[in-house]
Amino acid sequence: MPEANSVPTIDRGLKKTVALLDRLFPPPRDFIIRLWDDTELPSTGHPAFTMVLNHPSAVKRMFTPPIELSLGESFIYGDFEIEGDIFSIFSLVEDFTKRHFSVKEIIAIARDWLALPSTSKQR
Repeated sequence: MPEANSVPTIDRGLKKTVALLDRLFPPPRDFIIRLWDDTELPSTGHPAFTMVLNHPSAVKRMFTPPIELSLGESFIYGDFEIEGDIFSIFSLVEDFTKRHFSVKEIIAIARDWLALPSTSKQR
């Protein structure tokens, strides 16, 4: 019986992850995002790099406050990888920190983040 419930949960987790990634890094993007099931969110034109998310809870771990620490730990622990020019991600982080989110956008991002799959696996 638990197996019957796991597939819809994974599908919901995939949809929630894509929704949040599209909010955080809206198209057009100059990089590819590849999810754990090989779903790809494409770049526009030639991609600078590919961000590879290795499991369903990767995004939740990456963006757990404090984000600067979580991003570094997530990379070290293999939650995500960068294929291609790893230094290109620094411009992405810089652009992201310069973005201004409205209150409505912040609430939507928080709602989506809370709905992401998580793991109880401790580090």
